[in-house]
Amino acid sequence: MLRRSKAEVECYVASVQASAASQREKSLKGFQFAKLYFELKEYELAKRYVSTYLSVQKRDPRAHRFLGQIYEAEDNIEKAFGCYRRSVELNPMQKDLVLKIAELLCNNAVTDERAKYWVEKSAKLFPGSPAVYKLKEQLLDCKAPSLAELHKYDVDNTLPSHLGKSQSNSELEVAHQNLQHETKMSQLRETLRKMTDENNELRSSLNSLRENNELLKTQQHETKMSQLRETLRKMTDENKQHETKMSQLRETLRKMTDENNELRSSLNSLRENNELLKTQHETKMSQLRETLRKMTDENNELRSSLNSLRENNELLKTQHETKMSQLRETLRKMTDENNELRSSLNSLRENNELLKTQHETKMSQLRETLRKMTDENNELRSSLNSLRENNELLKTQHETKMSQLRETLRKMTDENNELRSSLNSLRENNELLKTQHETKMSQLRETLRKMTDENNELRSSLNSLRENNELLKTQQHGTKRSQLRQPFRKMTDENNELRSSLNSLRENNELLKTQQHETKMSQLRETLRKMTDENKQHETKMSQLRETLRKMTENNELRSSLNSLRENIEFLKTQARLIISCY
Repeated sequence: MLRRSKAEVECYVASVQASAASQREKSLKGFQFAKLYFELKEYELAKRYVSTYLSVQKRDPRAHRFLGQIYEAEDNIEKAFGCYRRSVELNPMQKDLVLKIAELLCNNAVTDERAKYWVEKSAKLFPGSPAVYKLKEQLLDCKAPSLAELHKYDVDNTLPSHLGKSQSNSELEVAHQNLQHETKMSQLRETLRKMTDENNELRSSLNSLRENNELLKTQQHETKMSQLRETLRKMTDENKQHETKMSQLRETLRKMTDENNELRSSLNSLRENNELLKTQHETKMSQLRETLRKMTDENNELRSSLNSLRENNELLKTQHETKMSQLRETLRKMTDENNELRSSLNSLRENNELLKTQHETKMSQLRETLRKMTDENNELRSSLNSLRENNELLKTQHETKMSQLRETLRKMTDENNELRSSLNSLRENNELLKTQHETKMSQLRETLRKMTDENNELRSSLNSLRENNELLKTQQHGTKRSQLRQPFRKMTDENNELRSSLNSLRENNELLKTQQHETKMSQLRETLRKMTDENKQHETKMSQLRETLRKMTENNELRSSLNSLRENIEFLKTQARLIISCY
């Protein structure tokens, strides 16, 4: 491990404290600072920083153990023992610390009941360990054996020694009575020691229960708060997504309204073009009629010249069949030929009938095309009327759906406000449960304090019993036994009361856990149910919005139909131009 100097450690501590956001964070860093100063053997600074840490985290067994190490380094055995004992009470699973406490007491020649208790406890945790055996030897070396222990471990040797010393029967009887009294007193001490062990175990179990209760409460509270935060985060994300989708929908609606306006303008322009085409078509049809009238006059003139056109008849047939695609060129040639053939009108009389029939067929074709154009114009008018009706229907549907969307948005905001109010009520209930739990824990601490006072009274009574032990040797056994039975009976009653109170505390703890868990789980289920209902409502609203978008995409079909109408009008224009160029 890298050794640091005191100046480096102080610089590091100052930088960390400067970057801390609050006083609590500074106090939480005190444990780390105390370790650094302990490595430098700056015990006062280490004690100061670990004390600031314990002011925030009072139930941390690691900090209490570390403070005991600091006191042990300063040879302050009593304070080190107190810190180690507190660490074991907070975390009874520290077996190595139990052995360390026993070694600390035995190495410093502490010969009271504390050393015996911790040696026996380490012997239970480490049976057959050589370290525990050495501690027992140290305890026996430091502690002078009493008469009861002599009778307990070497009764067979003690009785002959008494018999050798006493010469008369009265002395033997007195010695035998003293030995019996010593055995009974040792039994009483053993029972008292067991009861103290039970009381200590009960106290440790109560502390562990209290610690588990605090840990369970903090864990449940943290998990539930994290779940609530997660649900709130998801809800906010969903709201943001819904807001983005709604903004996108508004943007699409705005674009579609713009497109509708453009379609309206295009329809108006198409109507104007249609009227213009109508006027043009009527003018062109009048021109065609005029040209047809002229052609009939020319045909009447050409009847006289059909004889001259016999030679060119077959040629005109072949040209007419093969070169219909080049109609403009052939018509131009025919007009030139007609100018040339005016001098030979007599030769075309025979072919006049044939040209007449051809002309009639062409006129029928023209009439058919004119009929188709009128039908297409009627279809265009009907389609324009249907488009107007659909546009009006889409307008009404769009207005109704926008009103529905505004209503759903208003409901969603109301639901979000209700959710916020429910969360505030949950927080208030949580604070109320905290206060109730703190009052109950204060009551438990009060009962524990009373129990510790009773245990202290029991210890004082035990000391008084030890002081009266020598007096009991000389007095009568009957009266003293009754006096011993009385505190023994009181101690057993108090022990039973302690057990019953501990059981009642456990039952109350379990009941409180189940009640709090059930109430919080019911509240969480209710909030989750509401959230699922809101999600279903959002899904229905989104499906409605998709339906509206699907219907509004039908405008694309209208646009395609308008494009087809434009193409048909262009096609009609080209046909009319071709007919005009032909005639």
